[in-house]
Amino acid sequence: MLKLRFKRSYRSQSGKTVFVYLVSGKAGDLESYKEYCGDNIRHEDDDESKPPLYFTTQFAGESATLAPNQEGNKYYVDRSEDDKINSLIEQHAGSALGVALAQAKAQELINAMRKSTPVAAPVTKTTEEKTTDDLGGL
Repeated sequence: MLKLRFKRSYRSQSGKTVFVYLVSGKAGDLESYKEYCGDNIRHEDDDESKPPLYFTTQFAGESATLAPNQEGNKYYVDRSEDDKINSLIEQHAGSALGVALAQAKAQELINAMRKSTPVAAPVTKTTEEKTTDDLGGL
């Protein structure tokens, strides 16, 4: 399996947000991915010595797993862990457990976003210089 790490996002000409991920993994897995992409392969900074890129219109988090399908002819973001928790949330919808699971998952996503997003330094008050009318005896 390949690993994805969020790099950046941009707006396409059609106005959709496109999320760009760096792809990493074992050499053989990377070669398979590059073969799959063919002439459409793109690399960070268009430098073939740098990691290949994965583009999607669906945000996959700050990091994710990229897996081939069973036939090995396509790649998809593995969302099986999300599917598990979503299934539990649906099973317990309307109950205290369902609400707690949904809140816990939401908080986990928010925390992951905060860890990866630089936070601006807090604004602090500066002390003002006091002016006096005293001219020192002039």
